[in-house]
This record gives sequence, C-alpha cells and structure tokens, in this order.
Amino acid sequence: MNNVQLMGNLARDPKVSVTRTGKTLVRMTVACSETYKGRDGQAKEMTSFVPVTCWPPSSDLAQSLLKGDRVVVMGRFTANSYEKDGTKHYYSEVTAAFVGTVPKATKAAAPGQSFDDMGNAAEDEEIPF
Repeated sequence: MNNVQLMGNLARDPKVSVTRTGKTLVRMTVACSETYKGRDGQAKEMTSFVPVTCWPPSSDLAQSLLKGDRVVVMGRFTANSYEKDGTKHYYSEVTAAFVGTVPKATKAAAPGQSFDDMGNAAEDEEIPF
C-alpha cells in the first residue's frame, strides 16, 4: 500500500498552472519538522521539505493557500524521471489525494477556562448545593 500523510507548513506560496486540457495543477512544498534527541541528549529539530503535486479536486483548496499556512496532505509517493541535455534526472514527490488546513493555535485560555481546570474549584467559588 502506498500512503503518505504529512502535516507541516508551506515553505513558499504554491505555484498554480493550468494544463492544455484545462486541469488546474498546483505544486507546493511542505516543511515537516520533527524533534529528536541527539547523542548529547539535547533536543534537536530536523525539517524535511517535501514537494507535493495537487490535481483536481485537491488542487481546488491548494491554490488558495499561502506561505506559512499549516496543512495536512494525504496522498501517495511517486518517483519520476526526465531527460535533459542527454542526462536522466530523477525526482520524487507526493501526489496529493487530499489537502486540508489546520487551524492556527489560539491564545491560551484564561484561568478556569480550560480543560486542565476541570474539577478544580476556584477558591472564591461557591458551590450551589
């Protein structure tokens, strides 16, 4: 089974083009970061820049995205080649079947307004029973 799932930020604005048959093609790069512990025990971050190609219907949303938007991409890994000046070049990318956005984090809730505070009565709160 060839399934890829990515979550990350767009590294640059998507490039939108239209094929000769009228299909909208969107190419974008998703920056996916992960944190790991190095040999020295310190946390380190590694970012991979993954090229993604979107065809309809996933290109409909993808063409409205901007650099920095947080996205989720589901699709398949594809490896392709082309010849230029007598030299064969290879590249890989993710062909998207689904593209969605992830809401940006909101400001932290005020004390007493988050799930972490559930079950903890405030000191000045009166219990009505």
